Amino acid sequence: MSETVRAQLANVAAAAKRQAARFEGFQAGGGGMVARPLVTCKDAAVRAERGGGLHVTFRRDGGSVEAAPAALELPGDWQAFARLRATVVNGPAPLLLHVVVLGARGRVMRRRRLAPGRRAVLNVPLGDLPLVQGARPAYQPAGVRLVAQWGRTWKTEAQRLEAGGIWPPTANNRPVTLVLEELALVPRRDADATPAPVVDHLGQRRSTSWPGKARGEADLRRAAAEEGAALRGARPPGGRDRFGGWLAGPDFRATGFFTVARDDAGRWWFVDPLGRPFWSLGATGVRPGDFTSLAGREGLYEDLPDPRRFPAAYARGGWGLRGEERAVNFYAANVVRKYGSMERWHRRVVRRLAAWGMNTVANWSAEPFLLQRRVPHVRTLSTRLEGQARIANRMPDVWCPRWRAAFEAHVAEAAAAARDNPWLLGYFVDNEMPWGGLHTGAVLDCPPAAPARGAFLAFARRRFPSLAAFNRALGTRCRRWQDVRLLRPQDVAAGQAALREFVGELAERYFRTVAETLRKHDGDHLYLGCRFVRNRPDDLICAAAGRHCDVVTVNCYDLWPRREQFGDWHAACGGKPILVGEHQYFLVSPRQLPPPWTSFTAAERRRLYVEFVRKWAEQPYSLGCHWFQFEDQPATGRPGDGENQIIGLVDVTDRPHADMVAAVKRASAGMYRWHANARA
Repeated sequence: MSETVRAQLANVAAAAKRQAARFEGFQAGGGGMVARPLVTCKDAAVRAERGGGLHVTFRRDGGSVEAAPAALELPGDWQAFARLRATVVNGPAPLLLHVVVLGARGRVMRRRRLAPGRRAVLNVPLGDLPLVQGARPAYQPAGVRLVAQWGRTWKTEAQRLEAGGIWPPTANNRPVTLVLEELALVPRRDADATPAPVVDHLGQRRSTSWPGKARGEADLRRAAAEEGAALRGARPPGGRDRFGGWLAGPDFRATGFFTVARDDAGRWWFVDPLGRPFWSLGATGVRPGDFTSLAGREGLYEDLPDPRRFPAAYARGGWGLRGEERAVNFYAANVVRKYGSMERWHRRVVRRLAAWGMNTVANWSAEPFLLQRRVPHVRTLSTRLEGQARIANRMPDVWCPRWRAAFEAHVAEAAAAARDNPWLLGYFVDNEMPWGGLHTGAVLDCPPAAPARGAFLAFARRRFPSLAAFNRALGTRCRRWQDVRLLRPQDVAAGQAALREFVGELAERYFRTVAETLRKHDGDHLYLGCRFVRNRPDDLICAAAGRHCDVVTVNCYDLWPRREQFGDWHAACGGKPILVGEHQYFLVSPRQLPPPWTSFTAAERRRLYVEFVRKWAEQPYSLGCHWFQFEDQPATGRPGDGENQIIGLVDVTDRPHADMVAAVKRASAGMYRWHANARA
């Protein structure tokens, strides 16, 4: 380790105050690589040793030191290297050391228990590095992290799960130390040759195995036949009508379509077209898989599907694809290999959902599943229409007449195909919009001529008796009212109270326009909300949603919905019922390298899924929850955000995950009883 590197790593007094990017609890969603400082210490300190190397002190178990390749004087591209070698000498206390190579969507790591005073060499293999990079360049990692763990362990697994899998509290606060003598990249034997592929011809991780891993088409067809025989003897849960409504529950008025209502005890329900109570248990993304990018990455794949035999594996217009971007969908090819046609796969999926007790085809699903008449479904619409004016990232300019006209045309087209369908629960409109940041002034992040600018000027003149009063309240120096149209977000940092009111007007106009447009073109189906994220936005936004949505939807990436948090949501939205639009747990499996956040064994995931459904069903304002998503994500990441994890009910070869099938069956068997016992 050079003197320059040691000096860079040792000089981290300022960097130690800058926390590395951290997820709150089990918050996992989002896009690609998180920006980090070049060097970061968390509950740790470093100093250069006189004789060479780096002395590291970990103040608490779970402490870490992280550095970008540039700070370590390592190359940015690691394609020519076989492994990262770390040589360490432990201090006087035993500890468990993790050496982690950080990718955009995962981590490659080695860990070892270090005895006091012993030297150890940890080699982190880099052959599967592309599997943690998502959509980022395959061999350009974000950095290297050293993590130390010691002290007590959790007494029970429940304690660990409740804490989100983080390190347990230490028995004492005494620090531990070690010396990092060397951190070096070891070249591959033939560094000039192309690295070996990381994905096999079926889209599976190539370097390892697991029970049930398919080797070829014969395995796929054999699995299809075995499951088909089991499904022929399977029966859906009893006591339900043909829509999945609960026959033993309270009676409601039948309208021929799905509605929402409260029973005599104050519990909210969906009401199915026959007037029976319905609690929605579903999976999103019931579609023939996700694409993964090919451009410049052909070497990652052992072999690609034949486009003449599997045209769906190369179809244009998949999620996240841009224009003519080259991409492949291994799942789509595998279902044709397995069943002979997409149509046979469609029928298999519908039979599965019915047998498992899952009564809803949820968001992001393919059109054939929105036309079948055996499992209720939802549709999704968007106000983010191409070519339309926007405010602050993804928000539409709701004062723009062209936006309203375009959205109305969008709704009219969708309603024409769905208007008379009793199997449709309703429409989601948008997903995880950036409501939380609008009050900071981001609402003014649009051109001076934008209609939103005129709306802000009209608001200012209506809200304040004079321009002087406006300037005092917002800390601005406008000389005439027209100057208000030119204000930038940084100009109004002092005016948060006024901005909050303006954002409330934006939310009111947004939700009212969406609700009116849906009622105009399809008055029989529900407005299921905008799919908020779990952290609640401003009260004025929630109140507007409650006034105009039939159902408020919140995506909840947590161990389970916290009673106090969702009770707050329910109150802020005027008492409207709530549907959880997405939830998930990442599976620890040889199929894929682990993500940077908490992941779970199959047994843990099975137990947590049932616990999530039970805890949520016990809330009187709950209407259901939808798992994200039906199939695992591609090992090399979907386009755009690079998501690449084992989160599905089925894997890339369409083989059901036994843990999730068992969990869904158990949750389905209990959900109506759990909700009927909820206390308002």
